[in-house]
Amino acid sequence: MLNYRMLTPGPTPVPESSLQKLGRQVRHHRTADFTAVLERVTQNLKQVFKTERSSIAVLQGSGTSAMDACVSNVIVPGDVALVLYSGKFAERWADLVERYGGTAIRYEVPWGERFKPEKVKEYLDANPQIKAVYGTLVETSTGVQHDIAGIGQVVAQTNALWVVDGISGAGAVELWTDDWHVDLLAVGSQKALMTPPGLSVVAVSPKAKAVMESTPNRRVFYLDLLKYLNWEKTQGAPFTPARPLIEAMDESVRILLDESMETVWAENVTKSQMVRAAVAAWGERIPGIQIVAERSADALTVIHVPDAVNVKELLKELELSYGLKLAGAQGDWKGRAFRISNMGMVDVTDILAVVSALDVVLSRQTGVDVLGAGSAAAQKALMGK
Repeated sequence: MLNYRMLTPGPTPVPESSLQKLGRQVRHHRTADFTAVLERVTQNLKQVFKTERSSIAVLQGSGTSAMDACVSNVIVPGDVALVLYSGKFAERWADLVERYGGTAIRYEVPWGERFKPEKVKEYLDANPQIKAVYGTLVETSTGVQHDIAGIGQVVAQTNALWVVDGISGAGAVELWTDDWHVDLLAVGSQKALMTPPGLSVVAVSPKAKAVMESTPNRRVFYLDLLKYLNWEKTQGAPFTPARPLIEAMDESVRILLDESMETVWAENVTKSQMVRAAVAAWGERIPGIQIVAERSADALTVIHVPDAVNVKELLKELELSYGLKLAGAQGDWKGRAFRISNMGMVDVTDILAVVSALDVVLSRQTGVDVLGAGSAAAQKALMGK
């Protein structure tokens, strides 16, 4: 009998008390008690995202619906956007901009590298018509944590909006929405917010709201953020809300805040350092096992492997023999890397378990003895050595 452990970058494990919210009989949403729940969760999400000035819209749909809203509410035919283009989800920003009739200028760097604020400034100076800059906090496909603060300082000096995909980062890694000048923040429920898939959240700054209000020909209806922000008329729910999911997210967000975001961020730094230490130990004995991200994220780690490692079989063995569910890589890196997430309810015991199992699986696949190597390195990282 296996104890199933999920260390994927979405979905992530859901707290037991949040699951209990989902097991209750469904109640109607046009009630004072649900309005109070939605008000509470939006106020608490502002604390998670470290914003006082932004308003919160809770949408029905996965994180992509939040990304869609961040484009469809801003970009209309003829508009120009700068897309920080590196990774599968950065590509999605460009696809969305072009789908809504905009022109996507791509500032592209190789997978694994970070965008440079000074380069963003060059693009903005050369293209003053840019209406929005689209970037990513943690690019799940590459494992890179980008410089949201540095880029935000540059964008804030212009009329452009700073729009950030925080789906795999918000609630897991350091994020100061106001201080970093983020105007639109897209987040999904199924990652660091520890809620089943089905909800997304957008934090909207006054600057972003003003842009939306001055864009009357927006091609949007269901994801019209102005409707969600019009509490006087809609109480935050212009369409039928997924009340059970919102109640579950309310509980999960409470758990995050009870611990404090600073504590959660610090715990994720420790867990990611444990994984990086293990990778370094494996790489000393098996050339080609490495992390290529310029700045590896504190929410997940993308681990590259040599040809001697069959990623598909490695993931299968981990799941079927040890009950450990990890994720493969995406795009050009598919089959050449795998991903370990440490966000949400994943704790140091889970990290020690997966590293220990990988000691065994890597030894078996490669014929190189790394038994105990990753485990010892992870334990030392945990102890601060």
